[in-house]
Amino acid sequence: MIGEGVPFSDRGASTDWLDEITRIPFSHVHNLAFRGGNAKTNYIATAGYRSLEGIMLKSNQIGLNGRIDVNHNMFDDKLKFNVGILYRKYSNSQGYDASEVYQDALSRNPTEPTKNPDGTWYERPDIIYYENPLAQIHESEGENVNSTTRLNASVSYFPIEDLHIKGLVSQENHYNISGYSETFNHISNIRDNRRGYATRNTSTGTDFLTELTATYDKKINLHKFSVLGGYSYQEGSTEGFLMDNYDFPTDVFSYHNMAWGDALNAGRANMSSYKSTWNLIGFFSRVTYNYDNKYLFMGSFRHEASSKFLGAEEPWGSFPAVSVGWRINREQFMEDFNFIDDLKLRAGYGVTGTAPEASFLGVARLGFSDYFFQNGEWVPALQPVSNPNPYLRWEEKHETNIGLDFSFLNGRMGGSMDYYVRRTNGLLYDYPVPSPPNLYDITTANVGKMENKGFEAIVNVIPVQGEDFQWNTSMNFSTNQNKLVSLQNELYTLTNNFFDVGHYDDAGLQSHRVQVGESIGNHFGFKVVDVSEEGEWIYETPSGERVPYDEFERREEDKQILGNGLPTYFAGWNNNFRYKNWDLSISMRGAFDFQIMNTQRLFYENPTLTIFNQLESAHEPVFGKAKLTVPQEANSYYLEDGDYWKIDNITLGYNLGTTGIKYIKSARVYVSSLNTFTITGYSGIDPEVNRIGLAPGIDDRNKYPSTRTLTIGVNLKF
Repeated sequence: MIGEGVPFSDRGASTDWLDEITRIPFSHVHNLAFRGGNAKTNYIATAGYRSLEGIMLKSNQIGLNGRIDVNHNMFDDKLKFNVGILYRKYSNSQGYDASEVYQDALSRNPTEPTKNPDGTWYERPDIIYYENPLAQIHESEGENVNSTTRLNASVSYFPIEDLHIKGLVSQENHYNISGYSETFNHISNIRDNRRGYATRNTSTGTDFLTELTATYDKKINLHKFSVLGGYSYQEGSTEGFLMDNYDFPTDVFSYHNMAWGDALNAGRANMSSYKSTWNLIGFFSRVTYNYDNKYLFMGSFRHEASSKFLGAEEPWGSFPAVSVGWRINREQFMEDFNFIDDLKLRAGYGVTGTAPEASFLGVARLGFSDYFFQNGEWVPALQPVSNPNPYLRWEEKHETNIGLDFSFLNGRMGGSMDYYVRRTNGLLYDYPVPSPPNLYDITTANVGKMENKGFEAIVNVIPVQGEDFQWNTSMNFSTNQNKLVSLQNELYTLTNNFFDVGHYDDAGLQSHRVQVGESIGNHFGFKVVDVSEEGEWIYETPSGERVPYDEFERREEDKQILGNGLPTYFAGWNNNFRYKNWDLSISMRGAFDFQIMNTQRLFYENPTLTIFNQLESAHEPVFGKAKLTVPQEANSYYLEDGDYWKIDNITLGYNLGTTGIKYIKSARVYVSSLNTFTITGYSGIDPEVNRIGLAPGIDDRNKYPSTRTLTIGVNLKF
């Protein structure tokens, strides 16, 4: 429904903007695999090609991939070689920002035409963040090409019985080049009075790994043990270059003639480059013991150091792990339980380490700030950009788990159950510090502690197993609870035991609070419980007091936890059916007990916000009482339960068996649907929203829309 006022007056046209920018895409995927050789030398080679069209215009991806693995044995299998080559290349041609185009299509006045009578794009440059989405698509060009090449080789030597010595080396090279340009007719250039714009970006990266291991396996009567020791070295580097330019004499060359722009000659263009390297060295060992396949033990230890801890007093980290298992069904008192194939109780404890993503956090650094004018010229200024932290160390994840594996009735039923407690110590946090005495007002330090507890279960069942008909089903369930235990240590203390993160798009207030003693993912804001006859919010304070709109002060202490963006429970159910030559698979999954901020409603369901298009629901009574009359505000009214159950994939196939065609041994045809159907009470487009980071559970109003895919395919064996 169109709101009254500027810019939503009737412009005389009838335009379905979503229909204008989208299409029914067609994609095709092809894969080949070759295998051959003998017991001494064998190989596998695969090749793939895919051409994918996006749901939006001019959004395409071309992909190529190939892999070759060769194995060779010699000297009576005492020496074994493996050589592998992998190549992948993906090219994405989409010059525009899909999220911005989608947002503009949703918000744009449907009575506006796509073009003016003279054939130029219909634009409203007087309105900020209001652009013709079709013009953005057709007046921009872009491509992003990524390629990866990996070479790996290993040699295994068996000098004596039970001893295995192995050396491995691998190098992976990444290459990226991208370009973007805007024509003279792009709204950005019209608004900024520029003659075209272009940017070019290239980056490369190399990851190198070498590893040496020695393994000794021995079996003495009922005792079986294995001892492994090893050394590894990893090294990585990345470097890149970026530049832009504008005010070109012509826009026909896109981003392929960057030097022609006047902005470069006038010193207004941007240019930058970078390079970074890191390495990781590690020593590791593992011991396993098995008595009569009944009592099981495994212990391991890793000792690692990374160059990312330059300047730190403890660049090394030590990470032990131990686990034990008891196969109960092999005990004498279980002999009468013939229906039990396997029943194993296990428990374990382990520590793993994570190095920071950024380098040089342990040392003080200087960086260039803005220019200042001195002695008739502009001079770049150096300023501190980090404080030294010699106490920087590895983040450590300590996990304890207990589990049960089971199998009954000759494999007709089986599965596992696990309960775990995971505590992460030394989480990195950008800690505010006084300046002076510090050179910089933030120090990155290991001050956080996080705890996760959860339960996971998987059950596999074969309800029907006949000659013509078979049904396999698998069900899984998991639950997780997390809590921030601490944000300080003996060196760093906080005035407050919380910090706020995230935003509901550009709606103003921060969206989530991370607080000691609480779960990660808490939506934090104002709670509304009613609306007045005048259409104004009525709030409820943390103490339970009801406050009218005009009296509500909107202080930080008036905000409260409104819900959580992380699901508490996950479940899945997969089924595979076979009837003679027919096969059918159905995959389902769901997530439960979490809340989503519906930013589509937040922005398009307020009748006073006339700069955007509006939902019909914007003019419906709030809480069934009155039409809203107050400005846009993020509050609990737009927070919804996100529970959902998805029928994710359905695939129906038919096996032709022998085809009667020379060189084709067998064939299978199939039809498959992806993102088939969703059952949910959530009113947005898709309840499966972002769960990554500290501000989960926000359904961005401009996110790329979810798509349903139908695939028809054939598998041929030659």
